[in-house]
Amino acid sequence: MMCWWAHDPNCEGFKYHLARVPDYLWLAEDGMIMHSFGSQLWDCSLATQAIIATGLPYLMHQENTAAIIRAFLAFKRLYPGYREKEIEVSVAKAIKFLDKS
Repeated sequence: MMCWWAHDPNCEGFKYHLARVPDYLWLAEDGMIMHSFGSQLWDCSLATQAIIATGLPYLMHQENTAAIIRAFLAFKRLYPGYREKEIEVSVAKAIKFLDKS
């Protein structure tokens, strides 16, 4: 499903998978439930392989890094002087990561 979405979120393949999500995932009284064939490890590993195949983790790292930079800068404005050097180093490393991307 994630591979189809990464290919084209409006394609028929994604829509077919999307229609089956309620068969696989649903919200119960004790939280999100996943229909499994008895091996959560197997389900997790296959889902992880699918996500990695889409290239989404790399994009997610970029988005998360940008969000963390914004959070650090907001924190720095709210609490000037508190762990200022650590924040500056972290922001500089994050910017360097994004520049390489």
